[in-house]
Amino acid sequence: MIVHLWPYQFQDGKEKQATPVVQLNVIRLLADLNVSINKSEVVDMILPLFIESLEEGDASTPSSLRLRILDAASRMASLGFEKSYRETVVLMTRSYLSKLSSVGSAESKTLAPEATTERVETLPAGFLLIASKLANAKLRSDYRHRLLSLCSDVGLAAESKSGRSGADFLGPLLPAVAEICSDFDPTLDVEPSILKLFRNLWFYVALFGLAPPIQKNQPQIKSVSTTLNSVGSMGALALQAVGGPYMWNTQWSAAVQRIAQGTPPLVSRSVIMLA
Repeated sequence: MIVHLWPYQFQDGKEKQATPVVQLNVIRLLADLNVSINKSEVVDMILPLFIESLEEGDASTPSSLRLRILDAASRMASLGFEKSYRETVVLMTRSYLSKLSSVGSAESKTLAPEATTERVETLPAGFLLIASKLANAKLRSDYRHRLLSLCSDVGLAAESKSGRSGADFLGPLLPAVAEICSDFDPTLDVEPSILKLFRNLWFYVALFGLAPPIQKNQPQIKSVSTTLNSVGSMGALALQAVGGPYMWNTQWSAAVQRIAQGTPPLVSRSVIMLA
């Protein structure tokens, strides 16, 4: 039954893929069953079929089928079984970065609406779901590192395109980052790699104007150009201080404030002592 989930219809003598409602409902049902049963052996039986379809099969191109399978895969990954979690997060991360790589290309002008939905809604919702449902401390630590790394990669890729679409791509990730950092204790000793990723994140939050608006009783900060070796040269771009109405989704602003609560000191103790 599962192998034959992808029906076809014929039109003009050619085989054409169809995505009937019943097929989408079956995919949702399979995800519901996996969540209800909550057994790794069941997930390991179903998820590889979804992954294969997303990578090489009928769901490898933008479509309602792809959106539904991505949603199902993220729900199954959120159960916290290590193998399925890692496979799904790697695929989702790669998919998200691929959307940024096509910005400004001729291909981006002819993308199906589902491609935009995947980037703006489906993938960010999946990242957030996994962040909110993962219970295993080891996997949460791994996921925190992966999400922060993704934010750095997104910021760096946007920088290479002169900052275009930086906020559009980094902003949707912020709620998931805030959620995975909600149980992170910033007062503990933090690994240098994590500290660097937090620095990169805040640099790009400032660069793309994603921080909450400056309060009226605070002096406005003038835009300045800067260079940060850890994330690349920024000599041609200016840091953006938000002094007026917030331009982006208010959920992103709230997420930035939550992330701030879980951010460790961005300057190491040795530097503070030298100062």
